[in-house]
Amino acid sequence: MTNCFLNWTNQADSFICIVTYYSQVDQPSLVLPRDILLNEDGAYDTILAAYKEYIVEVAGVLAAAGGENPDATALAAQADEIIAFETSLARICSKDEDRSDTTRMYNPFKIQAYQEITDEFANLEILGVSSQINVPT
Repeated sequence: MTNCFLNWTNQADSFICIVTYYSQVDQPSLVLPRDILLNEDGAYDTILAAYKEYIVEVAGVLAAAGGENPDATALAAQADEIIAFETSLARICSKDEDRSDTTRMYNPFKIQAYQEITDEFANLEILGVSSQINVPT
């Protein structure tokens, strides 16, 4: 997400607007809590089964509204794929307790520093930075 702050300053009886852009990078929100999706001890099997049933039911209603008659087996397989994808996201997401360090979570730094600490997101276009901004790479 890219946002900007407008900061008005009064210098020599004239107002100057300083625009500061920033990008916020964070992990996605999951439909179910991370612990339920990971279901490491099988304690959430009932919840995951109900979630799968919900996905199948909603997909069936939406397909029927579009004039299609979906196969229940195909919908169940797609629901399994959705849950598997969400589970893979849950595996790479931080635990809630690891996200309580506000200094670590909300620590602004310049794009150049961001590029130094990460290899995967070194492309400025991913961050929404315009090519018109002079940023050393």
